[in-house]
Amino acid sequence: MGRKAQFYGGLFVAVLAALGLLALAAQEAGSGQGWQVPAAIGFLILFLAILLVVKNRRR
Repeated sequence: MGRKAQFYGGLFVAVLAALGLLALAAQEAGSGQGWQVPAAIGFLILFLAILLVVKNRRR
């Protein structure tokens, strides 16, 4: 597998993990404040993934 394919494969897995954390946060939102940590981690992963894509496109 090429280097670019590995990058986008890893990026895809990271985005899936972030979306899973956001879905968990949405599910837990009704039961107190336990949803804030997975939501923050999910948004952080999405933000870092976007930064990686932007940085990779400039090269």
